Amino acid sequence: MRQGLLSLACAGALVLSLGGCGKEEAVASGPLAYVPADTPYVFANLEPISEQRAQEWLGMLAELPRLYVLQLQQVRTALTRSGEADAVLLGALDGLQAEIEGKSFEQILQGFGYSMQTRIAVYGLDLVPVMRAELADPSATRAAIARIEAKAGQPLPTGKLGDLSYWQLAPKDAPLMGVMAIIDNHLVLSIAPAKADEALLKQIFGMTPPAESMLVSEGLSKLNAQYGYLPFGSGYFDLQRAWQLVAQPTTPLQAAFMQSLEVTPPALDAACTQEMDALAKAWPRSSFGYTRLDPGVVDMRWVTEAPAAVLSDLRTLRAPTPGLAAADEALFNMSFALKLDALPPLANKWADAVAATPWQCEFLQPMNQAFADARSAAANPGIYAVAPVMQSINVLLTHFKPAPDMAQPEFKGKLLIGSPSPAALVSMLKAYVPGMATLEVPVDGSATALPAIPEMPIALPMFAAQTGNVFGIAVGEGEDAALGAAMQMDSATQPLMTMAYDGALYGELLGMMEPMLLAMGDTPEAKESAEMLKISRELYAKMFGRLAMRVEVTEQGIELMQRMEMPKAP
Repeated sequence: MRQGLLSLACAGALVLSLGGCGKEEAVASGPLAYVPADTPYVFANLEPISEQRAQEWLGMLAELPRLYVLQLQQVRTALTRSGEADAVLLGALDGLQAEIEGKSFEQILQGFGYSMQTRIAVYGLDLVPVMRAELADPSATRAAIARIEAKAGQPLPTGKLGDLSYWQLAPKDAPLMGVMAIIDNHLVLSIAPAKADEALLKQIFGMTPPAESMLVSEGLSKLNAQYGYLPFGSGYFDLQRAWQLVAQPTTPLQAAFMQSLEVTPPALDAACTQEMDALAKAWPRSSFGYTRLDPGVVDMRWVTEAPAAVLSDLRTLRAPTPGLAAADEALFNMSFALKLDALPPLANKWADAVAATPWQCEFLQPMNQAFADARSAAANPGIYAVAPVMQSINVLLTHFKPAPDMAQPEFKGKLLIGSPSPAALVSMLKAYVPGMATLEVPVDGSATALPAIPEMPIALPMFAAQTGNVFGIAVGEGEDAALGAAMQMDSATQPLMTMAYDGALYGELLGMMEPMLLAMGDTPEAKESAEMLKISRELYAKMFGRLAMRVEVTEQGIELMQRMEMPKAP
C-alpha cells in the first residue's frame, strides 16, 4: 500500500509538471512515430508553440505554483487527520512540495526536465492509454524523482526489460500497474497487467514499433487540414476503430488485460454486430483541436461527425437568436434556439423509421422505446402552444455586484425572445401579469417602461420593447437605452446554444464565497480555504478575460466552438 501511494504521488508530480506543447527541432523520432496509424484515439501536437506564446502562457500561470502548494498542504492535513497516511506517503508529499514551493511555473517545469517546448502524444494502443512526451532534460527528471524518493525514505519499485529499467506504479496485489520509463529523451506512461510479459511491455513502451505509425500515415496532418485545426494540438476519438477492437477476436494485448482483470468479453450475436457496425459507420468520429492561437485569443473546435441525413434534419430545427452581438459585451449570456413547430414532424419521422425497423440487439433495444417516447413528447400540447410565439431565448447579464451579508446583489440585464409573433407575447403579458392590462408596446424597438408588479421580489425598473420578430425585457436603471440595439438578429447565424461569461464575473462569484468561509470561524481549514480562494481569483483574473462557447449544426457535423480571450491590458 505504501509503495502504491508513493507511486501515485510521484506520478502526480509528473502530470502537474507537463505544461505545454512543442519542441524546437522536428525530430523524426518524435512521439507520433510511436502512435499506431489506426489508433482509436489520439491527442498530439505536430509543432511547438512559439517562444513568445510560451512566455505569454507562463505569465498567465504565474500564480499556479502557490495554488499547488496549498492543495498539497490540504491533502497532507486531511490524510494526517484521517489516520490513512504513513511516513512514506507524507514524505513523498513533502518532497513534491519542495519541488514546487518558491519556484515559478517555468522553474518547476525545468526541475522535472520539461519545458514549454515539448511535444506530447496521448493515444490508444488498441484501447490501452499511453502518454509519450519529449523531455528537455531526462537527467533532471530522474533527479527530481530521486529527490522525492529520498524525502519518502523509500524508492519506487522498478522492473527490468532488457537494459531498460522502468518504474512500477501500483498498490500491492493490484491486477494492473502503472508503468513509467525514460527512453532516450521520451517519458512514457501507461498501464499494463501486473504480470505482463516482455513482448507486451515492449509494445507498450514503443520498443516494438507499430506496423505503421501516424507519423508515416500523416493521419493527424490530414485531420488538421480537413477541419482547420492548428498543428499545436488536435486529436480525435474514432468510434469505428474502437468498435472494431471490441468486436473482433481479441489481440494478444487485449487478451492479457482481460486475463489480468478476469473479464470475459460479452458474446455478441449477429444482430448486435450488424447494428453496432451500422452505428459506428453512421457516427464515425469526434475530433477537436485549436483553430486560433493568437496573442490574447485562443479558439478551439469540436466536431462530431454524423450522417448527412441526420444533419439535414437537425438543421430544420435551427432558428435565429436575438442579441448575439450584444452578448459580446455582457458579463454573462446563455441562449437556446429551437424551431418548435419543426420538432413534432421530425420526431414522428424518426419514430416511424425506428418502428419500421426496430433495433434487435439487446443492448440497443431501449432506443425503440426512447423513439416512441419522443413521438409522444413531441405531441405535447405545450409545444404547439409555445411554437407560434417563441423560437429562441437569450439571457444577458450586463452588470453584477455582490452585496454584503449575502443580500440581493446589484444586477442589470436583458431577456430577449425571438418570436414569430412578438405581439402575442405582449398580449400574454397584458392578460396574465397584474398591472399590465393597459400596457402598449410600440413595434419599432423603442423601450416602454413597465409598471411596478405587485409583490415582485426585485425592486428594479423594467422595460419592454418589440420589433417584428423579437420581444425584449430590460431590467435595471439605464438598460432601456440599449434594449433596442440589443434586439438585433442575424438570420445567417443560427446556433442551437451559446454561453459566455466574463472573467470579472467569475471573480465576483468566487468572492461571494468569502462570507461562507468566514462563517467557518478562525480555523486552519478556513484560513487555508480563504487563501486558496484568494489565489484562485488572482489566477483566473490573469488567465482569461472571457470564455464563450456555441453549439451549431453544420454540414460537417455537430460542432462546439470555444473562444478564450485573455484579459485586456489596463
